[in-house]
Amino acid sequence: GCVVYAANIERKNEGWIKFIKEKKLSDPAWFNVIDSHTHTDFKITYDIYSTPVLYILDENKKIIAKRITIDQLSDFLENYNKIKK
Repeated sequence: GCVVYAANIERKNEGWIKFIKEKKLSDPAWFNVIDSHTHTDFKITYDIYSTPVLYILDENKKIIAKRITIDQLSDFLENYNKIKK
C-alpha cells in the first residue's frame, strides 16, 4: 500500500485545512501535518523550501527516491516494483 505524508511549510493553516477538506485528502492513507510554531527543522533536514516535493520511502522508511516530479512517479514505482519481484 501507499501512504502520503503531507507537510505544510507555511505557518498559517486555515487555507490548508480548507484545501484538505475540499480535495478529500484526509483518509487513513494521508498524514497531513504542520509545524506552525517552527518547533522542528524539517525544512532544513529534508530540503523542503517549496512544494510539492516528493520523497519515496520503502517499507523500512529508507528514502529510495527524492525530489522526483509527479510525471516521474508512475514510472519510478513501476520500475521499483519490477526490481523488487
